[in-house]
Formats: sequence, C-alpha cells, structure tokens
Amino acid sequence: MKEIVLYVEGDSDKAIAKALLRCVLRELERAGVSLECRPAGGRNKLLWKIPKYVRLSLAEPGTLGVFALTDSDAPAHTAEEKLDELRQAATAGTTAEMRRRVHTHVAVPQIEAWLLADEAAVAEYLAALGVEVPESWPAPEELSNAEEDLKKLFRRIPGRLRGYMPTVDGPQIASRAHRDIVAKKCPRFRAFIEDLEETARLSAQP
Repeated sequence: MKEIVLYVEGDSDKAIAKALLRCVLRELERAGVSLECRPAGGRNKLLWKIPKYVRLSLAEPGTLGVFALTDSDAPAHTAEEKLDELRQAATAGTTAEMRRRVHTHVAVPQIEAWLLADEAAVAEYLAALGVEVPESWPAPEELSNAEEDLKKLFRRIPGRLRGYMPTVDGPQIASRAHRDIVAKKCPRFRAFIEDLEETARLSAQP
C-alpha cells in the first residue's frame, strides 16, 4: 500500500487529526493509500527536525508525499507568514522533485479552532460532563486563541480537578465533529483535507 506521512506537533494533535480525518482516511484507504501520523514533540522540534523528517520519509518506498501541520498560534491575517516559515523549513535541502511531494499546512490559530467549528459536537461531549455550552463560533479561525476558549468551557465542569485534557477531550470532540461543518467554517482545514484527497487521487492515475 502507498503511504502519506503526516507530521504534527504532538500526541494530542495526532489524536485530534486522526479523529477529524476519519472520513478522509476511509477515502484514502479506498484509493489504496494509508496515512501515517507522526508527532514531533512540539512546534519548535517540528520546525527544527522537519527537513530531516522529509528526506527520510521520502526515501521510504511507497511514500507519496510528506505533510506537515502546525498551529499558527497567531491571528488569521498572519497565517501565510506562518505557512511560509513551515514551508521553508520543510523544503530546506530538498530537490525540486522532492519539493513537489512536500505539503505544508497550518491550523489557525490552533487545531482547537477545528474542534470548536462543530458546536453540536462540543455541546454533546460537554453535556455528558454536566456542562451547557451557550456559545457559538461562526468563524473559529478568526479567534485570537481557540485553545483558551476551549479551556474555559472545561473549567465549568463540576468536580473535575483537571481542565481540558488535549489527548483525552480533543479526540472525543473530534470524533463527534462533522467534516463538512468543520470544512465550511475553517478554510485552513478545508485546504488540508482537499490536499490529502488530491494527493491520493493523483496516486491512482496511471
């Protein structure tokens, strides 16, 4: 089977991405493509190590492309700047042929914005924990800090000693989220999944 390798910042991003991409993963599988998601251990490590990761991954037999996804941790209007930073890091020391198989994306301002996009998914999960969610986020990628907005909701949970736990709560919300709702509200998410799907489609061409 052919493979797409996706590098993300950490374990929580890996778990959230895989849950959000569950429908995409099925599409990739039908095209004979698997998705290998690998955490780098943080944003700084991802930027530092991605050149090496790209070269090693592209050298593996069957690798169609290498994707890198990181949080912008900045307002939406600076997203292109953050994307350029990641792209330059990912393609450092690569050949023109290799660069064609490198795909870089940013979650704006954090991957938590993609979780907040489907308000019903957030409400369903938090309702089971005893919290009502009155807020709505019509444009989550325009938030100044989506991660902090999500954390505020979890601080309302009665009797819970810990707040938002990314590796636990994030995937639970993501698994309830509808891909089309998230894609409609979050252009960066839509670009990400469309790039994955297009890469898989190209692999099926003779």
